[in-house]
Amino acid sequence: MEDKDIAHIKLARDRLTWEHIAFAFALSGPYGAAPKPEASQLNAKSTLSILRSLLTTWVLTADPGSLKILVRTNQSCVDHLLTTVGDDPAVKGAWRTLPSTETNIDGLNVKTSSRIASEMFFGIEGGLSHLLSSRTPLHINQGTSEIYASSAHKVSRSMLAGHPKQRDFKSWLQESTDTTRSASSFNSSISFGILDFLKNGSEWAFWFDWYSHILKGNPFSLELQLRIAKISDADWQLGPNHIASRIEEIRARFELEQQVTKLKEQIEDSALSAAQSVRLHNQPPEPVEDAVEFKREIILLKARLDELEQETVKEEPSSSRLTELANWFSDQLTRLCEFGLDISSTFLKEGAKKAGAMGGTALVAHLSSPEGLPALIQSILKYASTLPPG
Repeated sequence: MEDKDIAHIKLARDRLTWEHIAFAFALSGPYGAAPKPEASQLNAKSTLSILRSLLTTWVLTADPGSLKILVRTNQSCVDHLLTTVGDDPAVKGAWRTLPSTETNIDGLNVKTSSRIASEMFFGIEGGLSHLLSSRTPLHINQGTSEIYASSAHKVSRSMLAGHPKQRDFKSWLQESTDTTRSASSFNSSISFGILDFLKNGSEWAFWFDWYSHILKGNPFSLELQLRIAKISDADWQLGPNHIASRIEEIRARFELEQQVTKLKEQIEDSALSAAQSVRLHNQPPEPVEDAVEFKREIILLKARLDELEQETVKEEPSSSRLTELANWFSDQLTRLCEFGLDISSTFLKEGAKKAGAMGGTALVAHLSSPEGLPALIQSILKYASTLPPG
């Protein structure tokens, strides 16, 4: 078997390991097995540490090449799982030593048993820390990455021992195969402790959305998750409220970038026909004049979109400049009305006729629809609100 085939098999196993861990934590949330939640519930920093690690490992297994960017983040996740979660009073279990039979990996000469598997917090912390450890420079250079990855997978199959949610976890494992198992495929009667916890605080709003999308099989885009994973370690250590603000800024900027890209693509797709000064048979000269003016407006619109794009990529974007641009785009909606374009109409047929061509129909309709300029304006103002004044 070629090396690339072996690598593909190992990556598939690591992704399955992640599914196991993510589903186990979805079931338990930060709640332990004790009757009184306050006696066995992970604290906020421990919960955030696990969530950060889950997001980071999702990125690393979705795009192995991202390890070059996230090598420090990956190590930081390992360190903080071992300290923050490891020192949490709610954590149950301790480190255990794996016998040599469990560390006998093909291609590796493991002469002694290894103390590498942790059962802390029902195996969730252990599985995550070992999966992440398998991608640290230390174990890559020592040739021990596979030991940790294999250990993480074995731990992931026996999670939640002693937890009230263990039965649900076992049933989930048994109802599927390794090739079909997913955190998004489960019995509809199952309740998730993580969602019950995350829905109760604004500082957890992003994580509620993130986990909900995972469980629906519709994860957030790789690019957005990569940007969040790249948040500095110093920021993560300031706790859930601070991280919520940082993620809100990143998410608002990302959504604004998506809006700009979509709008520019729409303009590029239809600008040629929309800008043509087409005189229909037996038609008076007004449509030609209107089409020329419409072309000018589209050129201005493209120029402002370029300005907006340049502003968002700055290290320190100006909230006041963003607000100015939002006001300009708002005025542009009004200017469309000067062409007789009813911006409340879905198809804007009369305005499209004045614009000149069928391409104008689609463009004008998109610009004035809720998904066009109104959505762009909203995204600009939302992003500006996450920035300091000035």
